[in-house]
Amino acid sequence: MCMYVLYTSSGLALLPITLIKTAPSISSPTLRASTASQLEANRERQRQLEGRCGGNPDDLSSKDRRELDSLVREERTLIRRQRLIEEAQGEHRSWIIRSWFKVEAAFRPFKLLGGIVLLLTAVLIWVSMLLTTIDKAKNSVCKQHCGYILGNINVFNPVNWVFVNAAKIFPLDYGLFALLVLLFFSSSVVGIATAGIRFLWIRIFQIRKGHTSPQALLMATVMLTLITLALNYSISMIVAPQYATFGPQTFCDRPPRYPGEQPDCKNYPDLVKPCSELADNPAAKAVCTPSVVSTFFNRVTLNFPFFGIVFFWAQFVFLGKTRTLASLPSSLIPYLVSDIIFQGVIPNRFLFSLTLGIYLIVFLTTLFRTPKLDERQIDEDAEEAEEEGLLASTARRFNANWRDFTGRGNRRTIDSNYVH
Repeated sequence: MCMYVLYTSSGLALLPITLIKTAPSISSPTLRASTASQLEANRERQRQLEGRCGGNPDDLSSKDRRELDSLVREERTLIRRQRLIEEAQGEHRSWIIRSWFKVEAAFRPFKLLGGIVLLLTAVLIWVSMLLTTIDKAKNSVCKQHCGYILGNINVFNPVNWVFVNAAKIFPLDYGLFALLVLLFFSSSVVGIATAGIRFLWIRIFQIRKGHTSPQALLMATVMLTLITLALNYSISMIVAPQYATFGPQTFCDRPPRYPGEQPDCKNYPDLVKPCSELADNPAAKAVCTPSVVSTFFNRVTLNFPFFGIVFFWAQFVFLGKTRTLASLPSSLIPYLVSDIIFQGVIPNRFLFSLTLGIYLIVFLTTLFRTPKLDERQIDEDAEEAEEEGLLASTARRFNANWRDFTGRGNRRTIDSNYVH
């Protein structure tokens, strides 16, 4: 649950904003022009220093010699960066790669549109989770003594309403539910890739394209598995509780005229009510069948209230409740947090008001922060690529020297020459 709160909430805020505010690309013409101008200025300064000493660096002063050495190192870095930019732009590569870059640039407006849709969806999910948690805190049957089990939905939940109505059109609800699970899972992946694998504030592993260690991949897989377990509770009990418990099941709340009669609401559509755990009508107990997942979670939280309390309050950390929200008048928003506090559900108002959700923190920070290109990371990647190339060429030279020493050629080369 801790990893779900930390990584999934961060990813849910980062994913749509990242699509909308696309970070500068390494293949941007501006970066290439800037690198070329820096390289030209570097070489011009080197020529000036070399002109002072007539081509002999020993004649330079210690200060100028240090500057020349620094310029030489900077020149190597700029050359590596320039080569990396050319590779990212598809130069000296096949026409398929260059065409793919052009197609990607052409579909960038659709990427922006998809980010806006994801942002609206994430906000809708956030509101639905907020309403359900408030409903649980205010209208739970036995509050913290049974893990905040909710017997009946009292507050309108937009995501739950969408799923219940979509269930009437098979298999629309299955497709929407799969997209919802995929959104949460993708958010978890984005959260792990952005924050990295950490122990408290110490970064242990970093997830980067083409530079992720096997240990990081293994730990990320384990973390995603544990996050998936937490998603089972969050989606079924918080995001869409009515749909996950009874789906679109309804019952007729009209008393029978004689014992054993099947209730008939054909002429009384207002008496057709959704199924709930607290329905007193015997017809509801005979017709309504809860899902296996909801039954499992309700039994666990009922027998072990501690887990229910931890899971419930973890949702508040996920969402974020600020002092502003808690201090608003209760007449503006029904079942507000201030009402919950005054009814004694939360014993400590100060602790509750300081519980600022990770989703809100990451969302607001990302919303007002301009994405920047990490040039230091680009230089490190270029240096690693150069070192790998040097190691590969060294290995090839060592193999050639070994074959010359032993008098044995490469069997593939000999066979190919023999065939030709």
